Amino acid sequence: MGRKILKPLVAILALLVAFTAGVGLWYASPVLFRTYRYGAISEQPIALFNPLRDRIPERVGDVVLSQMRSGENKQVLESFVRDAERRKHVYMREAEYPIESWVLGDRQDDAEGVTLLYWAKRKNYDYPLGARISIRVNRNNGEWRALSYNPIY
Repeated sequence: MGRKILKPLVAILALLVAFTAGVGLWYASPVLFRTYRYGAISEQPIALFNPLRDRIPERVGDVVLSQMRSGENKQVLESFVRDAERRKHVYMREAEYPIESWVLGDRQDDAEGVTLLYWAKRKNYDYPLGARISIRVNRNNGEWRALSYNPIY
């Protein structure tokens, strides 16, 4: 008779623990843990992301990077880089080192929006950590929009 009672109690306890962990993750920060790996020139954040985070800002950043990879550099840069000299420089560098792939490395959330940090693999660019790209995404009237594209070459 003891085992008949013990099995349901263990199951209820497991469900309670899973529910508590789920609620904790739901309200937790998008980045659960962050550390840094130091390279010769820069540091690379290594982030453990919350699996229940809001990924809409990341999707917006991915769209920008997809446009850059597909060759829509001019249109993207005109909407983000206001300074003509800087825009010309970035355009030339993007042509020289086109994006092949990327991975989200970190994100910083604040009241206005999210700064996304990506590590991009670029053609003709041999740096073990990858090229760093920062994209700022803000929420305005319920809609997420990319505001800036800041690559480091």
